[in-house]
Amino acid sequence: MPLQFFIYNFAQIRILFTPQPATPISRVRVDCIAGKARMTDEEYDDAYMEALLCLSEIADVGRPFGRDGVRICSVDGCLLDDDQVLEKWWGKQIAREIQRQRRGAGAKGQSSPH
Repeated sequence: MPLQFFIYNFAQIRILFTPQPATPISRVRVDCIAGKARMTDEEYDDAYMEALLCLSEIADVGRPFGRDGVRICSVDGCLLDDDQVLEKWWGKQIAREIQRQRRGAGAKGQSSPH
């Protein structure tokens, strides 16, 4: 089964079975089904912030901060960069797809510090 199919269906499942307490559904595009690989910085930040919000329901999550041009956040006492936060919540395969779509939009590396 292609990854795009999984991402689309995962989004549909999250809409039907929202975790409690309710968390916002990220606006990560699934345009890749139509062959487009595009993700804006805003959409990337939505996926990142949703990951932090969901992780905060099961772990101790600090506030993101910038260090040497990289956004860092403490999750259960471990300092994680964007890629690690995405992977911790979304899993390796979906995190890679998010990163691939973001790079497809022309963004390079990780999001700027906030």
